[in-house]
Amino acid sequence: VKGKNGQISHFILLRGDKFATGKQEWDLAGGFGEKDDKTKGPFATITREVQEEFGLKELKIQTTLPLGKMRPDAGMTNNHPELFAVIIDAEQASKINENAVNLDPKELKAGPLIVPIKQLNEMCLKNEDSYFHFAVNKLNSLGVINTSPKAK
Repeated sequence: VKGKNGQISHFILLRGDKFATGKQEWDLAGGFGEKDDKTKGPFATITREVQEEFGLKELKIQTTLPLGKMRPDAGMTNNHPELFAVIIDAEQASKINENAVNLDPKELKAGPLIVPIKQLNEMCLKNEDSYFHFAVNKLNSLGVINTSPKAK
């Protein structure tokens, strides 16, 4: 979330039930393209997934940042997904209700968790999701965010 001063002020995670671990986990919004997305392109998929997972029918994305591809575990799987980050402004973020749930009825219960950027380092120490860590690391490396304890 970009604040009024032009700086990233908050980071939005998802908290939700995960089949594989059998408990609630923190991760990022994301998903796969659907039939209609093929003609609209990858940004249609990104927009739809963010809206669904934040529990909103409409959300204006200010910027989409390509973060590159990652290999979650090259020793176990050949998956090589491409990740993106989206930036929304504070007005759009104010529409997000932390009690919202994913609008996609085919997915497990999940909803947004809005974290002040100053608390993101603490979340990094608690979170075990590789996609989350990849995104935070890339955003730090690109200078989009700064999770260094000295930045507080």
